[in-house]
Amino acid sequence: MQQPYYKLYVPRMTVGELWRGTPNIVVFVILCFMKLFRLNLMPHFAVEVPGPHNVADFTELPERGRDAMVPLQVECEAIGFTPRFATVAQPLGNHESCSIIMSGDDRRTYVTLSHGYDWNNNASTEISEAVFTSQASDGTILLTTNNHQLPRMQHPLDVKVVREKQLADVYRQHGRRLDAQRGMVRTLATRDELFDLAMSSTQIIFDQLIERRLLIEITDEERQYLKKLNPLNDQH
Repeated sequence: MQQPYYKLYVPRMTVGELWRGTPNIVVFVILCFMKLFRLNLMPHFAVEVPGPHNVADFTELPERGRDAMVPLQVECEAIGFTPRFATVAQPLGNHESCSIIMSGDDRRTYVTLSHGYDWNNNASTEISEAVFTSQASDGTILLTTNNHQLPRMQHPLDVKVVREKQLADVYRQHGRRLDAQRGMVRTLATRDELFDLAMSSTQIIFDQLIERRLLIEITDEERQYLKKLNPLNDQH
């Protein structure tokens, strides 16, 4: 049985999500047109369900992604975060993405630094981001970021997007959210505890995107198209 891969389905996105996720008004208008007429175009990449199989050595990070995340990593190290493990996605088509997970010295928070790069014809899109994450005693997962492109999430995810540019200020905002919790905040005392929370949080996010049909499984025709688009994908 073939491993399922998923593509972004624009017609299921809200207008607000389209606006936040586009670089300019021209792209926004095109995507709104796709949403209005429910156009389901051939994708130029598709992603797999993330999991432990994506964990990689830091030396295995794509050069572009590793270099792009250096400034974010330096900022996080300056506020007490330490790199623990990395992940590299195995997509189909013209796309690459990777991440670095770092634990905080407060033993309550980890930060995910992620980088995505996709290209199609002569156009390309690249984004690097940081998301601070902790889990409350009632199971709620609190995420704080300054990335305004994140899609809408539901319980148990509680996402707050802040205006601050410096990651130290974003982390300070996250700390205030933790201090406001009525119950305890889960302690991430070991690498295994960090790993379990990071993997489960990622899975919840992916599951919600599938449930909303923002991600839909690609067809066999689309799979073959993506393999031709990027011959390096022949192993999938």
